Amino acid sequence: MRLVFTLLAAKFTDSIIRILSLGSGSTWPGHLALALYPNILKKITQDSDAKIILIAGTNGKTTTSLIIKSILEKSGLNVFHNEEGANLLNGITTAFIRRTSLTGSISGDVAVLEVDENSLPHVLNELIPHGIIFLNLFRDQLDRYGEVDIVAHKWRAVLSLLTKDTTVVVNADDPQLAHISRSTKAPIIPFTIDPSYFSKKEQSHDVDSTYCPECGTKLSYQSYTYSHLGDYACSKCSFTRAESMQDYSHFLSDSHLKGIYNAYNISAAVTLVKSVFTSIDTDIISALKAMKPAFGRQEVIDYKGRKVLMLLSKNPVGFNQSIAVGNDMLKDKKNRVLVCLNDRIPDGRDISWIWDVEFEQLYKEGRDIYVSGDRATSMGVRLQYCTETGNMENIHVYQDLAEAVEASVKDTSTGNTLVVMATYSAMLEVRKILVGRKLL
Repeated sequence: MRLVFTLLAAKFTDSIIRILSLGSGSTWPGHLALALYPNILKKITQDSDAKIILIAGTNGKTTTSLIIKSILEKSGLNVFHNEEGANLLNGITTAFIRRTSLTGSISGDVAVLEVDENSLPHVLNELIPHGIIFLNLFRDQLDRYGEVDIVAHKWRAVLSLLTKDTTVVVNADDPQLAHISRSTKAPIIPFTIDPSYFSKKEQSHDVDSTYCPECGTKLSYQSYTYSHLGDYACSKCSFTRAESMQDYSHFLSDSHLKGIYNAYNISAAVTLVKSVFTSIDTDIISALKAMKPAFGRQEVIDYKGRKVLMLLSKNPVGFNQSIAVGNDMLKDKKNRVLVCLNDRIPDGRDISWIWDVEFEQLYKEGRDIYVSGDRATSMGVRLQYCTETGNMENIHVYQDLAEAVEASVKDTSTGNTLVVMATYSAMLEVRKILVGRKLL
């Protein structure tokens, strides 16, 4: 009766939130359910036949989840996930509640769930996944998570508790992840991307794991893809990059996605599908061609006769990769760029990380850059340091986000593209302006 009452209360809350347009209802139903029945996830998942897939990592969780969902649905499976990106324990609980009957039966073949880095230990205390992906581990929201070593320690602890019932797909090019994956008894499937992506020989400013996690010696790299991902080895101990790895990055050309980071996302997703769902017929190319990018992650929105390309940029590594993708679009002189920086709870209150972003690559041609967000002035100062003279002539700072959007759109020729690089909450606000409604 307690389970029935909890599910009924949570479902009712979800319905009221949606009917009254108070948001997407992606967190509060789960929050209420956990308050009434703290172990509800364990209760409804322990005897279910539905497979559970978790995706963890600093960057790429939402896109990788969508890729897996698209492939599995193309194969005829009934898939659900936390599509609004609510990846804390309450959001994951909400995703299950929406697919659970009042008798506790889950409707669906597979749950594909992205998980917040800090919440992963809490989620794994409540359910046993059939597969889990560890995408990467970068510096992000230092005021909330701490340094990457802290997160790695937590992940290593939960990995040690996994059994052979869980397949672990891990990015072999990230030394921290390669190291912590050695602590589990679960089967490990390392993945990488095509050697052609290993083109960088010099270390960038946004690296986070440059010392051997075994002995502390500085790692030697033959080459990098980006940040600290690459072909590494320790000159003192036996720690080195795996020799046998899965690589499905060639499927990137069959998708609407761009960038090296999406080559990793696709390779991780396909590795997981082929490792966990061995008996299904997977039409990967067809699924990728039909898949649209997730909200804010290379999503294209039509607005007043222009294309607006949304690039979520929430930490040094993510921003640098957005700049790499954005610069390809900005080769067309009629395209424009808008950079938005917020410092709210979902973004992280500490914005010192913007000084590790290679904005010089964005400004290198002296192009016009529009700037807005809660910390527009701070971003304007950072961009001013990209100039040789300190002249702000090409840097247009707007305190009002709506004004910044309209000004940058107006300056973008009809039929051309405005590239928006924004932190999480700023991205949601820009989307609301463009589409006229909230996502969350």
